Amino acid sequence: MNIAGSFFFVSSFKELYVEDYYTINWPAQRSNIAKVDLYTPHSWLYNLAFGFLDIYERFHIAKERQRALDECLDHIEADDEFTQCISIGPVSKVSVIQKSSNSLFLF
Repeated sequence: MNIAGSFFFVSSFKELYVEDYYTINWPAQRSNIAKVDLYTPHSWLYNLAFGFLDIYERFHIAKERQRALDECLDHIEADDEFTQCISIGPVSKVSVIQKSSNSLFLF
């Protein structure tokens, strides 16, 4: 699925973000958190890990990224099949994606 060309996603981006989605500096937003939502301050290890991931994002391996995305989609489709599409919706979908991405090291 091409998210950039999907009418649903493009219209959602326009509704959710005050500036153009594709021009947002996402690494700079990492620390843009309301104080009530920041339960613990970011540690040096957190900053180091995301510094590495920022570099990785520029030079990621496209084949591994696609493999990880395919695996996530397989988990989502399996969840739909096993629950006959009756589940708690977004919560279980995010859970499956998170579990999948953790097992694939976020490729």
